[in-house]
Amino acid sequence: MQEPLIRLLSDITGIHCDALTFPRGVMTFSNGDKMAWMAGRETTRGEDLAYCMLGIFDINMPLLYGEGRKAFKRLQEEIIKQSTDHSLFAWQRPQGSSIMEGRYPNLFAESTKLFSNFNTKLLGHHIYLVDQAKEDEEDEKGYPLRTILSLTNFGLSINLELIPSADPN
Repeated sequence: MQEPLIRLLSDITGIHCDALTFPRGVMTFSNGDKMAWMAGRETTRGEDLAYCMLGIFDINMPLLYGEGRKAFKRLQEEIIKQSTDHSLFAWQRPQGSSIMEGRYPNLFAESTKLFSNFNTKLLGHHIYLVDQAKEDEEDEKGYPLRTILSLTNFGLSINLELIPSADPN
């Protein structure tokens, strides 16, 4: 494809030019980046948004039509089972909303819209190192780069370093 068409397609879809022309594979982009690409998408059925993302995350899961928005949570659960990239948890609530709004606070995003302001650069190089780290490798502060996580009947069990937000709100 010609460069102007690639740029136009990238502007319309929000998908990085390198992912469209394949000098970098889609799988080299962070989970947060991929969610951000989908932030402006709307579907007729709630579950279709999750199902249309299966390919870019290389996920296989049963399609359960009628489950609605539960499919998006199920997709995120499948992603963390297969990836050590924690950028999936780097979403933001809309300005002015409280963390306690909604049914209950959750580490999983309720929608791809919460990734609309996602910026890999704010997370630094850490998320890329994590995916390539050996099991016992540590970062410069002595934290393990690879973190074991598990889904339990009580929720997600994980130990992560928290990165303070630049926005005090």
